[in-house]
Amino acid sequence: MCALVPLDDWDAQVAAFVDAGYVIAASLTTSAPAIYFDCRDDLGCFVELYGRTERSAGFFAHLRSLHETWDGTDPVRARTAPPSIPPTPEAS
Repeated sequence: MCALVPLDDWDAQVAAFVDAGYVIAASLTTSAPAIYFDCRDDLGCFVELYGRTERSAGFFAHLRSLHETWDGTDPVRARTAPPSIPPTPEAS
């Protein structure tokens, strides 16, 4: 399960999970921060909080579009980013 979290609400959302007793299983920062909470005891899965930026929102919109338009063929494909996703500042 994944949730895009506005960056101005990031600290509060992370604190809510920590305060509820969920353990941080992993964290990383790419073009946005990401934290994975182990919620298996309650939800049966991990929960990913991903910082919402223009880039991350574009990427997840792209994934949603791929999901909604997939006809069941060609299940293994190379991952490519759509041209609408801006490059990370480091790649510029």
